[in-house]
Amino acid sequence: SATDKITEENFEEFSIGEEINVTRESIFANEVPAKIDECTSLLKAEYEKDIDELGASFKALSEKYEATVKELDEYKKKEEFAKAEQNRKIKIEEARANLEAEKLNAQAEIERAKGAAEAIRIENGSITPTYIQYLWVRQQSDLSNKTVIYVPTETNLPLLEATRMKQVEGQNN
Repeated sequence: SATDKITEENFEEFSIGEEINVTRESIFANEVPAKIDECTSLLKAEYEKDIDELGASFKALSEKYEATVKELDEYKKKEEFAKAEQNRKIKIEEARANLEAEKLNAQAEIERAKGAAEAIRIENGSITPTYIQYLWVRQQSDLSNKTVIYVPTETNLPLLEATRMKQVEGQNN
């Protein structure tokens, strides 16, 4: 048995060993769990503090991101408005250019009419078939890349004019 092994020489050692065992058991039964709980609480408090700091940092970054997105949206709206304004100005300038072109075309038409009136006045108020042929030939040069086939007739007038001339002759008879 364990008591058989106790002798005078080892009594003191045995009783100290027994105290050590009791102390060890007491430490492991009471103090170690308390220390573990204390360390756990400290770590938990540190982690909670770190989590709170991370949460605050995340919130600040999120707010900054949203402000940046809002600012970009404002820039996009301003850019779209500037483009719309530029397009409006371009359309106004195009309309002005078209108006100016129409005015110039009208002036050119008036000048052509004046020229035709002057030509008629010079010919004593009558247009001769030769002058009509001249006008027709001059008109052909304005056709650019179109092909015109001229078919000579008895009167050497274009077919349209020849038909008109037959109508005039029919009215005179």
